[in-house]
Amino acid sequence: MNYTIDQIEDAILAKLRATSLGGYCQKIDTYGGPIVAESVKDFMAGVKSNACFVHYRDGVWRDDETTKAMVFIIIVMAKNLRGGAAARKGGGPQEIGAYQMLEDVKSALKQQQLGLDIIPLKPRRESIVGAESHIAIYAIEFETYFHEE
Repeated sequence: MNYTIDQIEDAILAKLRATSLGGYCQKIDTYGGPIVAESVKDFMAGVKSNACFVHYRDGVWRDDETTKAMVFIIIVMAKNLRGGAAARKGGGPQEIGAYQMLEDVKSALKQQQLGLDIIPLKPRRESIVGAESHIAIYAIEFETYFHEE
């Protein structure tokens, strides 16, 4: 079956909003800019607490030209006025840090088909996007495939 980018992106958003992330993130939405620290920080400047964003990175057709691999990046941002360590590590159940957010994203999406006829999502890599005195921004990539008809 053929899927558009926004169909898969919307399914990822719905899944994330239905998990614990939906309870502690001020915003769960899409992000369409480049994944560089300055751009992401500018985009997230208006967000006052933890947030999560879904970004479509790319798609590649396999040699058979009917199998499309797609990579989606989930960006997590944790803010904590107690400083960078607290933004990364959190400070208990009421202060979720970026590391826990990455784990929650991975738990929510790993091996999920999201109600679509796709190969289950597979985590590929985690990386830091940027950090400031009270902000930690990380990204986790997921890959999926589907067979075009």
